[in-house]
Amino acid sequence: MKDLKRAVLVAACTSALYIAVSGLLSITEFSLRTWVDIMGKVTAGLILPLLLLILLLSWVHRRDCDKKWFLVGIAIAGYALCAFCMMLFLLFTVEREKRFTKDLLVTEKGRFFGEPSYAYYRPVAVFFKVSTEITDETKISYLENKYHRKFMADRAGSGKICDKEFPQVKVNVYVSNMEFEDDYVEGMVLKYLLEGYEKLGMERNYYVSDSGTGMNGYMYVEYESVEDIQEAAQDIERLITYVMEQTDFFDDKLCSIYFSYKEGEGTGKVPFGDGGDYLEEPLIPGVNQIKGYILAYGDTEYYYEQATEKTKESDDTLQYGEEDEEWETTPDISDIEPDNKEIAAKVLYDEIFEKEGYSYEVCYNAKGNLYIDLGSKISDEADGGTYNYRFVYDRPSKNGACELFVLYRSAQGTDDEVIVDMYAVETNTGKVVASGKKTWSDVGTAQYREITGE
Repeated sequence: MKDLKRAVLVAACTSALYIAVSGLLSITEFSLRTWVDIMGKVTAGLILPLLLLILLLSWVHRRDCDKKWFLVGIAIAGYALCAFCMMLFLLFTVEREKRFTKDLLVTEKGRFFGEPSYAYYRPVAVFFKVSTEITDETKISYLENKYHRKFMADRAGSGKICDKEFPQVKVNVYVSNMEFEDDYVEGMVLKYLLEGYEKLGMERNYYVSDSGTGMNGYMYVEYESVEDIQEAAQDIERLITYVMEQTDFFDDKLCSIYFSYKEGEGTGKVPFGDGGDYLEEPLIPGVNQIKGYILAYGDTEYYYEQATEKTKESDDTLQYGEEDEEWETTPDISDIEPDNKEIAAKVLYDEIFEKEGYSYEVCYNAKGNLYIDLGSKISDEADGGTYNYRFVYDRPSKNGACELFVLYRSAQGTDDEVIVDMYAVETNTGKVVASGKKTWSDVGTAQYREITGE
């Protein structure tokens, strides 16, 4: 009993000290560190009431009273209600805090009430913090630690950071999901691509995208028609080769050059640089692989229309020249028709993912395997985290009637993927069936086994 009373006294003094200090700090520029604030609230709102409840139950136990158990029930119910309210209060009021650098803390505010905002603090004497701002020195330190290069503040006062060797490369440093992010790689890619365009004497049209937010844009190489795809692919290959020959900076970074047809329609990207676990050397795609990217992303309806029109004019396979009376081979529709797995991927997206608000981006990995990047979404689960989603083409089904896909999810900022589900798309009918499988060893639903023959 004496130990219990001492514990109650310590908890009461701690709670009183926390309340007093919080009140005093409210009229100053200082505030308590998040971990101190949580400990104070837990002690005052949960631990102290619990110790008082135990002390009350001990006192009631030694008394002979007809209504003893009624009083015990009231006390327990009262504490349960108090604890529940306190947990809700903590859940919605406690701010997430993370240390960026030795002298900088970031706190996330309002994460349960829409888009979160971030506040920045400087730690003081272990228990306290004072409001501050992210300085150019902080941004420079972050970039130099990440890229092992020298940076400086933009002398124009834009708030951006510049590469000391290439001052024209201006970098935005910002906070996303309580992490520093930047667009330095995008700036370097754009710098070398534009340089390559001039050095190689190219005349093909291009444009640089503008996000409207001041972020570094992307270079879009334009092509004019289906016949122009071959030359566009050759120009893109030349640009990528030039960039990779000029520097080894991109050897361990996955980058992209974009292409576009008809003022922004049929746009897509060609990856280069880091080949991941599949390639020992950096990825430098060849002309045929680049053509595959363009055909996968491009305006296939236009390709069909153009190829069909020319086929009709040329007696299915040939077209007659008006002046020199020479025969030329027209584009073969089979060269541009997407295969079953690409058609099935679009069917799967339209049936399952489009209505849930996922994006759709056709991609190929370094081995040329198809996958669809679905973008990122905030989870409906308790953690409220942001996850990246993609579904990957697996193989034809055992009976040959379906194309099989695997949906993966990974937490933003990590490469660890987990299987969410597996799907079958029946080739002839377009019917989509979810398997319910979350591991390769799972059996799957009866409908999935029936439609795939597995």
